[in-house]
Amino acid sequence: PGRGSGGWSKEFFNTLLECAPAPPRPARNCYNACSDQLEGYCPVPSERSARVSQRRQARNRSMRSALRTSRTKAQRAMAAGDGAEEAVKAAIQTMDKVASKGAIHRNKAARLKSRLTRKLNASLQG
Repeated sequence: PGRGSGGWSKEFFNTLLECAPAPPRPARNCYNACSDQLEGYCPVPSERSARVSQRRQARNRSMRSALRTSRTKAQRAMAAGDGAEEAVKAAIQTMDKVASKGAIHRNKAARLKSRLTRKLNASLQG
């Protein structure tokens, strides 16, 4: 239909109605993809985000392990009574580093440092 044809013809309009509707497109966002229109289609998170998540998980796990090791060394040094201050200083540095990387929350790091220094002060006094 053009401008001079006087509008849409009945035949052209009927051909538009006879066309089959396009199939629904899967949603791009995997968080709101589950709907009745998609007939149970619910995509999994992308492979890239899964790989990134695994890398971060491994890095965080190793950092938290190093944190626990340094705390244990400091506590054993306090129990033994030799080199306790150096071990606590190293443990506090490790806590700050792990918190700055985001493996633990900074408030948790502050709480752990506070507990460790209280134990150190108690062991030095008593």
